[in-house]
Amino acid sequence: PARIVTNRGRLIRDIPHSREPITEKLAHLHPIMLVMVQNSQDANHLFHCLMDRYHYLGCRVTVGEHIKYIVYDGQKRPLGCLLFGSAAWQTADRDRFIGWDPTTRKRNLKLMTNNTRFLILPWVQVKNLASHVLGACMRRLRNDWGNRYGHDLCLVETFVDRSRFAGTCYQ
Repeated sequence: PARIVTNRGRLIRDIPHSREPITEKLAHLHPIMLVMVQNSQDANHLFHCLMDRYHYLGCRVTVGEHIKYIVYDGQKRPLGCLLFGSAAWQTADRDRFIGWDPTTRKRNLKLMTNNTRFLILPWVQVKNLASHVLGACMRRLRNDWGNRYGHDLCLVETFVDRSRFAGTCYQ
């Protein structure tokens, strides 16, 4: 496919994908599959195409430890994407809540990840889908992370722009 330039100046592939509305009940979409984007260039290009086009922050090139997922329904239609990356180096409220001093934070930060992007595609309007996807992802993320990076994962953090979102799917 032809390359397109995003508003962030990065070249990405324009991957054809359906934009037909998906409004069924959650139960009618099963099985919902979380597919980890690994060595497939096609899946990686689709992930970046969807994130760059439909997530309000876009998607930078990922470096360091990270895991990408594309969410599909039982008909293999993409529903959304998730990206987990290195945890924020220093967040005063988090560090205070955990009880970390700088030395402990430096030693243990690799045991955390940050859900840096979560996208349900704009034409997908399915009640409780976001919570369902997050729950399914949390049940498998620790194992996927350990298999990929060889160390445990104990905590997932995220930041919600409260001016845009209520964040209820994280509750």
